[in-house]
Amino acid sequence: PEPWYSPLQLSGCINEIALIYQAAGQLDDAEKMFDVSIKELEKLHGPDHATVLRGRYNLGLLWHQRGDLAKAVHFLELSVPKMRHLFADAHPGTIADMVNNLGSVMALSGRLSEAERVMQDALDLQRIAVGASHEKYLNTLESLAEIKSRLGDRSASEKLRREAESIKKS
Repeated sequence: PEPWYSPLQLSGCINEIALIYQAAGQLDDAEKMFDVSIKELEKLHGPDHATVLRGRYNLGLLWHQRGDLAKAVHFLELSVPKMRHLFADAHPGTIADMVNNLGSVMALSGRLSEAERVMQDALDLQRIAVGASHEKYLNTLESLAEIKSRLGDRSASEKLRREAESIKKS
């Protein structure tokens, strides 16, 4: 008899199990499950399919949670630009969050110039997706201000901080 599941369903379940392990703090088990899921999905769809990219994105977040920022940035850089290309029009809020996460991890890893560019991009995406008065926009604005300050651009940083304060008051 035919199995009641397909390889795609099984790989998706493995990814969900990985997310549960990650949420429970069982990061070694989560990593193993993400790796299995990604490998199986790559066999089914190739390396640039949305499900494979989402698995890599999740693995990047796991490495961030573990504190390995170099690996986190690596996996986020592998997935976020391609996910953006595939889904920016259909899911602008999700893509804005992904771009924001990439910029945040870049900033934490000391890649400030790149983080500045990515966070500006996230801010522009969030303005479109959720509007300039939304909390996500405000958080990204403040993060960008901090990055500019760390880069020594005090004037631009202060301008962004004033914009954030103006939004908070309105």
